[in-house]
Amino acid sequence: MRPVHMVFHSNAAAGESHRSRAAGTEVPPTAVSLRPVLAGLQPIIPAGMLSGPGLDRVLSVADRLPAVAAGYMGFELRLDRPDPAADLCAAFYPGGPLAGWLSSSGRGARPGTPPAALGGFADRYTRREAAWARASRLAILEYDAADDPPADGLPGVFLIFARPLPIRGRAAPGVAAAAAGGLPGALGLPALPAVRPRVEGVLSAFGDSALVSNVGVFPARSRDSVRLVFAGLNPSSVPGMLLAAGWPGPSGEITRALGDFGGLVRSLGLSLDVDASGVGPRAGLELFAGPPDGWAEDSPSDWTPLLDRLEALGLCLPAKADALRGWTGRSRVFTSWGVRVACRGVNHVKITFGVGAPSVKAYVGLALLDPAGGGPAGPGVPASGGAPAAGPPPARRPAPPPGGSSPPAVRRRDGSVTCSAARGGAGISDGC
Repeated sequence: MRPVHMVFHSNAAAGESHRSRAAGTEVPPTAVSLRPVLAGLQPIIPAGMLSGPGLDRVLSVADRLPAVAAGYMGFELRLDRPDPAADLCAAFYPGGPLAGWLSSSGRGARPGTPPAALGGFADRYTRREAAWARASRLAILEYDAADDPPADGLPGVFLIFARPLPIRGRAAPGVAAAAAGGLPGALGLPALPAVRPRVEGVLSAFGDSALVSNVGVFPARSRDSVRLVFAGLNPSSVPGMLLAAGWPGPSGEITRALGDFGGLVRSLGLSLDVDASGVGPRAGLELFAGPPDGWAEDSPSDWTPLLDRLEALGLCLPAKADALRGWTGRSRVFTSWGVRVACRGVNHVKITFGVGAPSVKAYVGLALLDPAGGGPAGPGVPASGGAPAAGPPPARRPAPPPGGSSPPAVRRRDGSVTCSAARGGAGISDGC
């Protein structure tokens, strides 16, 4: 296997700038795993965010993915725990390079194994024959790596809808069918017929108060429940929505959080787990402070007020807040396959209530872009079924890192990536 060498130079001329089309995602050879790519990007990952044993666990999980996953990836970070650890996420669209790699790997895998299950899912997703596949613009894989040891088996899998769906009329049964039948079935898991009416009940209880942005399953955690993620919430409606849905948790805590943070965010989301008995004990309040076009358009100042408030309330450790303040931006990196732009941003922060003290996570994005243009499928990247790989979907909003509400819209608003002056340091040009 030919290794990838991520080489960081420091000779970029000060004051140099250029603008070029960002036509898609990074495309190093698929024979190479994501691990050496992430290891090479370590200089731009704050140590307070991910380092030491936590980084080692992420790197071990990255061996399960190809280097093309660097085009759409992210991390889930616990802000209330001191260890610099994270879960790893990778997103892909139908017919894209990662979907092609998953399909190809699945065809050679032993039936019943995670590669076979993910390959079958990628095949069905790319064919777009099922209603759940046609309704989704992006899928996200979430690998649990924050705890030791990293979880084995299937990762969490989420479907991001092409646009948040209103949950009235015929949409509710379709969402329930996707969450409790189509998605588990595509992964080779048993359907959840007893969960479907519970999902429909939650959607009916919410009525016109929310939109469904994505649905997901976590086979390594539970094979008996699904996750629903809602977007576009009115803060004043959230306590009543949870009461109507039968959430058994402490609504007073969420009401206080809405008062603490409601004025500091652009939009709100909500995640709930649903099983055959109804809504589970955990509810995740998702806080979006970045611009409407998604995390690829972030600036550090977007998140400063929210991070300051979280830190003041003891919900975010100072080291984690500092790491996030230094995360957003663009850097030019020099690799053995050419110059790339590493785009970094914060998608959202989630506060989970219901079991013990609230827990807090940040969902951050990282995408390697080719500033010289070219298609998203590079040499040796097969498209599922032999068809040409499609380009990224035209989306102004980002798609989420898992469990959350939207992963990487890796293009800027005008479809370009702007690189500005290098500021030195390990051969990485910040501000690109």
